[in-house]
Amino acid sequence: SYTIEDSAKIFGILRSNIYSDKILAVIREYSTNGWDGHVMAGTPNRPIQVTLPTSLSPSFKIRDFGVGLSEDSVMHIYTSYGTSTKDKSNDFNGTFGLGSKSAFAYGNTFGITSYFNGTKTLYTAYLDETNIGKIRKEYSEPTTEENGVEIEIAVKHSDINAFNETATKFYKFFKPCPIILGVNSDVASNIRVFHFNEKIA
Repeated sequence: SYTIEDSAKIFGILRSNIYSDKILAVIREYSTNGWDGHVMAGTPNRPIQVTLPTSLSPSFKIRDFGVGLSEDSVMHIYTSYGTSTKDKSNDFNGTFGLGSKSAFAYGNTFGITSYFNGTKTLYTAYLDETNIGKIRKEYSEPTTEENGVEIEIAVKHSDINAFNETATKFYKFFKPCPIILGVNSDVASNIRVFHFNEKIA
């Protein structure tokens, strides 16, 4: 059997070399993961919720309202390449377990919030001193919010416009049209108008 001798080196290759456009990769992978969550929950026509970065709040967030993830699932899915909840069906976009780690292609840390059966749990995924990805549970608390997962990625101020421009182009073709938060109305309107015009065409 083949083995991986230098896991730090392989992890570096996976996080740095898979995606040529790292901003698009982050937007695409977590958006499709969110939609896959809705498919799993039996609500494929429900929009995901997207918060785009601003200068006052430089974060990109994707919130789905799917089935959510237990603590064991979070720890398993986000720490293993090749691990996916969707590899037993052709109904989903992601099946190789790569997209859930795509934030590491852009930065060294990201947040995962799971809403699961009345409990909200926040995790931080980060690179340790050897550049290997790790995940840390921050806290849990009771919640009345719907099941689902939210991913939060800190955006460099110099990349805010690029995130918003890339998101505008991507979400014009993303169905169903997501709920867009956090940006000026022009960005959200451009996306909604495009979907509306396509619907009546």
